[in-house]
Amino acid sequence: MSISGTWNIIARTPAGEQKASFVFVEESGTLSGHMLMGGKAVEIFDATANGKQVAWKVTVEQPVPRTLEFNGTWSGDSMSGHARAGMFGTSPFTGSRAGSSETAAAHEPASLTRAVSTMVGSLVRRVVSSR
Repeated sequence: MSISGTWNIIARTPAGEQKASFVFVEESGTLSGHMLMGGKAVEIFDATANGKQVAWKVTVEQPVPRTLEFNGTWSGDSMSGHARAGMFGTSPFTGSRAGSSETAAAHEPASLTRAVSTMVGSLVRRVVSSR
């Protein structure tokens, strides 16, 4: 089984629970994807999946610009780990794989469409640049 798919993540921060969805694509040993939160799709970077270990970063702009660093493990349809938010410290997170594309679309419909479009564009650029 691959980590590829949509994951609903909840980070338990001092400011309360923060929820986001992540769309991961694992292909030929490379992990890419996007975070879907608040109607926006933001590309992840420095992403790795090694066995059941996973790590990625994403930059957010609200409430202040910062890079979130996620490190965790996954098994089947569950994920857990810690998210570091710069000066805001580290918070535990848990996640579950979305049951279907319909579940993801209901969660963030416009963002999912943008994320898929952007991911397809990114994959096409990678294929073209590798030739």
